[in-house]
Amino acid sequence: LAPVTDANSLISAIARTLRVHEAARQLLLERLKAYLRDKQILLVLDNFEQILEAAALVSELLGAAPNMKALVTSRVVLRIYGEHHFQVPPLSLPNGDYQPPIEVLPHYESVRLFIERAQAARPDFVVTNENVLSVVEICQRLDGLPLAIELAAARVKLLSPQAMLERLSRSLSSSLQLLTGGAGDLPDRQRTLRCAIEWSYHLLDDAEKKLFTRLSVFAGGCTLEAIEAVCGPVCSGGSGQPSFVSPEQALDVLDCVEALVGKSLLQQLEGVGGEPRFLMLETLHEYAQEKLEERGEGEELQRRHAEYFRDFAEGAEPQLTGPEQATWLACLEEEYDNLRAALGWSREKMSDHVRDTENAAANANTDADMGLRIAGALWRFWYSHGHLSEGREQLVTLLSLTERKGGGVTGARAVISKLPSIASAKAKALVGAGWLAWIQGDYDATNLYSKESLAIYRELGDKQGIASSLTNLAVVAHHRGDHVSARSLNEGSLALKRELGDNWGIAASLNHLGVVARDQGDPQSAASLFEESVAMRRELGDNQALAISLANLGNTAKDQGDYVRAGPLYKESLALFRELGDRLGISMCLADLGTIAALRGIVERAARLWGAAQALREVMGTPLWPFGLTDYEESLATARGQLDEATWVEAWVEGRTMSMEQAIAYALQEAKDS
Repeated sequence: LAPVTDANSLISAIARTLRVHEAARQLLLERLKAYLRDKQILLVLDNFEQILEAAALVSELLGAAPNMKALVTSRVVLRIYGEHHFQVPPLSLPNGDYQPPIEVLPHYESVRLFIERAQAARPDFVVTNENVLSVVEICQRLDGLPLAIELAAARVKLLSPQAMLERLSRSLSSSLQLLTGGAGDLPDRQRTLRCAIEWSYHLLDDAEKKLFTRLSVFAGGCTLEAIEAVCGPVCSGGSGQPSFVSPEQALDVLDCVEALVGKSLLQQLEGVGGEPRFLMLETLHEYAQEKLEERGEGEELQRRHAEYFRDFAEGAEPQLTGPEQATWLACLEEEYDNLRAALGWSREKMSDHVRDTENAAANANTDADMGLRIAGALWRFWYSHGHLSEGREQLVTLLSLTERKGGGVTGARAVISKLPSIASAKAKALVGAGWLAWIQGDYDATNLYSKESLAIYRELGDKQGIASSLTNLAVVAHHRGDHVSARSLNEGSLALKRELGDNWGIAASLNHLGVVARDQGDPQSAASLFEESVAMRRELGDNQALAISLANLGNTAKDQGDYVRAGPLYKESLALFRELGDRLGISMCLADLGTIAALRGIVERAARLWGAAQALREVMGTPLWPFGLTDYEESLATARGQLDEATWVEAWVEGRTMSMEQAIAYALQEAKDS
């Protein structure tokens, strides 16, 4: 939970890790409790001290899941019922002034760690009679804390243990006073750790110090590219405000990053695609943030950070509908903590502009639209990875700051809303909010957001935006059973997309029109529309959209009794959904293949596939679409009547107990007679 600072984000963080997705019209907390209810599981929550107000949620989860245990690390006790406190001890140390023989020292955990890390930094390092006392005293002064010992041991490249101890002893009292700031209730070893960090910080050269502090602007790690873009040179301009200096004065970021990794102040990990990723431990991160504020660079660095991740999100957005969509979804997930931080800063700035009625217009042009732009670029990611409530909440919160309501503070909202850049970003955010609301089954909200976005896009003359809003309105009409309006709205959207040459949008509209035609009882027209959509989506390389059109084409083949053709279409769709990790699509294909098996008389196979599909839907909290529910229930009842109850239940349970991969493998096998 190191990057989580909002107690309201605890449930979404746990759910995301467990891959629990919310259900339509069901709170994520209730979905998570249902998932955990019968599990025997150990839930480990780290760095809980920054969201202590969420302790009651942990208690609630434990109450709902009697076989679950929670192991929580925190600097402060949670004070909830059933809590048992365990004070984590330091690594073992030699007692007092007792000096054991050199050969016995490695039996003490702290000394062994120091030696291992020192030898990693300098392979020829050995404990001798000359330095043994210093090594032991360093470990004792650092209270056997692993991080503090690692920081100290890394310095053997520059300092002997004797010199290291002298420096540590010399700076001890002043560092404790500086870093605890009078907070005498902190444990001694925690104040000593701050001393070790302070001491390590002062051993850095100026360039390394600058980069170390600037890296604290990131949340959850970062790439080298992000470091170079965000942590560029900052100095004090003529107005006294931070400003950027010439390239000649730039930091040598690569050398500084390498130095910080080597000095144990930065960790190097492997990110998506094997790209190096750098992470600062949380205690170091907090200290670096303090130093960043002391330097007066915090505001400028936060702006640079938000700008970088705005550009990152907007650059990723078009890739989410192309052949590299799986990789880009993974990249966005990896940077999600940074994207959250950028959104948080942007919300604060936008709120400031709303309160500053006099300068609202001037300020809004600079960065008030940043949050809307980031959120507007992320809605497909939120949809694909199941962050539905969080994404919708982000969008709605930002949109609320642009409402036109009158004078005073609300008058500032009106000023902001009228700016063209804000209006365009707002309309895009409304489209995203509408789509997420539709996925959650909130058709009234989808209708409201879509109408508002349509009005803005028409005022701006943005045909692409008008087409997107019409599509959302068509989806609402379809799910409400108004097929005439759904067809009309989709055709209006399609005409605009053809005028713009938007092939991706054209393929989407053809698919939507095919769904409407099928529900109107015209399978031949539906098949023709789906086939055209499939051909276009293959060419575009949008595998997620292709999988949807293939499944829809399979539906029309099934409707016409062509089960031989329908099966391979569903299987191809299933394989594509598996590549993308789209569990909603996987569950739909499993159910469709179950229906095909039932129609072919292979009833036990149908029961297994239906059971597997239902289990997967339960994990995600996703019900069947309302417009397909009647056909599914009729097929289920008919198939069940063809088997004795014991055989049916046995096959159903077999399907439910399959893992997702086992179910997919079974579904892709050639059907047999049972």
